[in-house]
Amino acid sequence: MRLLWLLLSCFLLFSCLSDDTSYQKPFSDFVSWAVSDSLDLPAPYTYMSLAREMEEAAPGGAFFAAAVLEDKGHRDGALIAYSYAAEKSELATARYFALEAIVDIAREKGDFSIVDKYIRENMLISGEFSFYASALFEAWARTGGGNRKFLDSFLSRRYDSSSYVWAAIARAALEDSYDKKLAYYIDVLFTVSSDNIPADFWLFFKPFSLPETSAYGLLSRAVYYSKMENYTLAVSYYKRYASTAPMFSPVILYDFYRAYRLYGRLSEGAEYFYKLSSSVSDYSYELLDYAARLYRFSGAPRASTAVWQDILDYQLSLLPDKRDTAVIERAAWYLFANAIRISDDAVFDVLSYLTEKNVLYSASGGGLFSTDIFAPELDDFISVFIREKKWYSLVRLYSELEFSLSPRHAALLSSVILQAAGADFMDLSDSFAKKLREVLKKAASDSHVHPYYFLLAYPNRNPLDYYTGLRTDNEAYTDPDADAFLKTALSFSFLPDFILWVDRLYKRVSPDVLYSAAKKLSLSGNYLEAIRLLSDIHDEGTRLSLPVVKELMYPMPYVSIASEEAEKRSVPLFLVYGLMREESLFTPSINSHAGAMGLMQLMPDTAEEERKKIGLSPGNLNAPGYNIAIGTSYLARLIERFKLPMYALAAYNAGPSRLNLWMSSYKDLPPLLWLEALPIRETRHYLRKVLSSSIYYASIYKGRHTRDTLFMLTGTDVVLALHTQGE
Repeated sequence: MRLLWLLLSCFLLFSCLSDDTSYQKPFSDFVSWAVSDSLDLPAPYTYMSLAREMEEAAPGGAFFAAAVLEDKGHRDGALIAYSYAAEKSELATARYFALEAIVDIAREKGDFSIVDKYIRENMLISGEFSFYASALFEAWARTGGGNRKFLDSFLSRRYDSSSYVWAAIARAALEDSYDKKLAYYIDVLFTVSSDNIPADFWLFFKPFSLPETSAYGLLSRAVYYSKMENYTLAVSYYKRYASTAPMFSPVILYDFYRAYRLYGRLSEGAEYFYKLSSSVSDYSYELLDYAARLYRFSGAPRASTAVWQDILDYQLSLLPDKRDTAVIERAAWYLFANAIRISDDAVFDVLSYLTEKNVLYSASGGGLFSTDIFAPELDDFISVFIREKKWYSLVRLYSELEFSLSPRHAALLSSVILQAAGADFMDLSDSFAKKLREVLKKAASDSHVHPYYFLLAYPNRNPLDYYTGLRTDNEAYTDPDADAFLKTALSFSFLPDFILWVDRLYKRVSPDVLYSAAKKLSLSGNYLEAIRLLSDIHDEGTRLSLPVVKELMYPMPYVSIASEEAEKRSVPLFLVYGLMREESLFTPSINSHAGAMGLMQLMPDTAEEERKKIGLSPGNLNAPGYNIAIGTSYLARLIERFKLPMYALAAYNAGPSRLNLWMSSYKDLPPLLWLEALPIRETRHYLRKVLSSSIYYASIYKGRHTRDTLFMLTGTDVVLALHTQGE
């Protein structure tokens, strides 16, 4: 692998070097040393001369010299090189990342004198540094020291974070009088939510030292008990504080609401906040918001709706430039979500009202939002209509939302209506059916719509057109500085922070550089990061090239193992890869929150049962060969039991018992409608993903036709099911 990286690095570095070819040889030598096993600094360099010469050779070179030194254990040398990069690099990106690295080293050393120079020169004052400065502030807080100017500048930005707490404690330590110290502690209560306050805060600010009869004594006790998860006392002290004509802040009100919600007395809390809203005019919206939420959680959707209706009506009564679109969006979501709990007619009334008021896009061209603001509740609502066979209600829903449907909801709703008509569950006029097919085709081509719907809409087209058919304007938004930084990064072997750099910079970097970054990730075995990066690029509207899609979006690692097991179990290899890609993105060490393990995400109990059935010796589920052997065998057993691969996949995800229930409950639905009817959102999406990936693997590696593969997996001729006429 080192030889591969050496060859790749040498090939890439020349595109990153300065025009002065006299620097190419030293840079090439350094890249060679970076991928070698040697830990000794190459002669005749010192750490400083190395940083200087690498910066002259390539943009940001000093930073990467430091990163390589750190990777090889030269911590002190890395600090020297990072310092040079922070002060001298021609790339702002390199200077910024170098400062982060310096703070990290200072934190690990426990010696923040290292960063004093940058503090004095105001180089570290930045909102983005709040996380990196946290350890610095904590050290100052515990030692009673710190830079007054730096702390004042940071505190003026008012962050709801633990960094702000430590900065306030450190700043308080610089004051002599208790009253001045207290002002900083009280400021924390107004600025930082209780769940972001470190437990040690209370060692500095002793809440019980303040008289319980004072406003701040009550408030500090309320926040303390909320932090300690004693919500009974927290609510009690918050209510006593509220009765003293106190000052409020958004953070205090949120903590008060959160304490009431976790206290469990939801109706009582809703009534309390609703009444309080009339006396605290500066925060009446926040209080009404919390009252409406608590009504909803208490099982009173009508009461919640009444409050949100008042909020929305007030916003819409304002002049357009005075309205808060975030509040309008939240109110619209709650009105819709509450209506679902009331009745179908209530839903249609709300949608009609939101369209009439130009909250949703309308036929007139007005409106603020698409139906994306209702996701995923609208998806679930459509699924309920399918389960309850309310076919004409789906048509009514489409008609009500025609001009506000987001592409993904347009694809979902048009496809299920066409399928219902194709199954003779209802009649559609030829003109309306034709219109829906056009809606499906247009929506399915959008980069934000899952490729599953593209495959339904265009079963006779090359499925790769989904990725390659987009136009891109991203080049116009490329940041040359970030572009140059990643170009230089690509010259080196896989450095530990490469994934972090790509993740933070990808929206500022040109597609060609990102393709190279994805290839680097994939070659190093980081398939998950490579696929996610390319998916993000595609979601931004960028066209992917055919080689990128084939090699990087749908790779085939572990192919010898998977081929052997698939053949042994008579399972199509493309199905194994479709499942494996969506289960783990080819990351053997991945474990889910539910306990599923490895490439094919097997639950230990299921895996152990299957292992015994096939006579395999016990092994490690994070080992690729062992996991693939058991996972493929289990998948084959499910296919044998449930016949249709799609049903087997549903059982693989949700369990055979659930599948038996669903097959019994929705047995009269054709397979693709059955998928959309499933009551578990995760399983619906899982099936779309695995079916789509399987089709792509079948097309790329076997040359199989989308329509044929869909039929094999789902038992459905999609052209007949949707009347797409083979388009």
